[in-house]
Amino acid sequence: MNVNLTILGGDNREVELAVRLNSQGFKVKMVGFDNYPQKIPVENISIAEGISRAQVIIAPLPGTDNNGILYAKHAKSKIVIDEDIIKHVKPGTLFIIGSTKPFLKKILQAGRINFIEVAEMDEIAILNSIPTAEGALQKAMEETEITIHNSRSMVIGFGRCGFTLSRMLYGIGAKVTVASRNEVSLARAWEMGFNPLSLNKLEKDIGKFEIIFNTVPALVLDKALIERISTNTVIIDIAAYPGGTDFEAADKRGIKAKLVLGLPGLVAPKTAGQILAQIYPRLIKKYLC
Repeated sequence: MNVNLTILGGDNREVELAVRLNSQGFKVKMVGFDNYPQKIPVENISIAEGISRAQVIIAPLPGTDNNGILYAKHAKSKIVIDEDIIKHVKPGTLFIIGSTKPFLKKILQAGRINFIEVAEMDEIAILNSIPTAEGALQKAMEETEITIHNSRSMVIGFGRCGFTLSRMLYGIGAKVTVASRNEVSLARAWEMGFNPLSLNKLEKDIGKFEIIFNTVPALVLDKALIERISTNTVIIDIAAYPGGTDFEAADKRGIKAKLVLGLPGLVAPKTAGQILAQIYPRLIKKYLC
């Protein structure tokens, strides 16, 4: 497609995305890759130039923090997305991002900029759950002194990531418990051979588990539950920042609790970039054609 496209920040998966979109005929430029250690066959330009010339802007799945600072692993300085920046974007430009904070949504709407939040799109979320689950398993292997096989492992949440992670754990021989508030999810977990556990009963049973994976982006493992967890338990929290664990309470008890974000870009950036390159052209064609 003969479309001017700017990739704004991100990590190694955006490099793969840029290469693949470039090969598909998009006129791709990148912003925020000054410190990338290898040569990229796509030009890295300033943010002002990048956003003013673009028909399509692609921001990373993690988006920005509450201060407007964009996730940009390879940028030499912070990239802040605010009103002063967005005013350079032409009305009608397509802005693709994982999710928008309220302030950014307001700015984009005021500028009459079309935006798509893709983080919760089933196609992307389900495919991304594969490298996410593999990364969670990798982190658990690094942080524990036991095998995943035969471990008493619990997955909190049975959405797209929880589903894939539970299946992978089961596949390598873990004794998998799925904790959820959703009765339908618990029924499906039981059908798949997992032990279903209502979140309302966590307090009673949480001390049994050797590894706990949290996928719920809300405080689930609060101080009261942390008090009941064995000090030998490892918690791997893969929910969106700030996770669903009281990390301070865990630290005080000597429980190893890790918040692990952006796993697709960390453990499988090439695959993660391929996923985006497979889906984004269809979105662009739908909105621009």
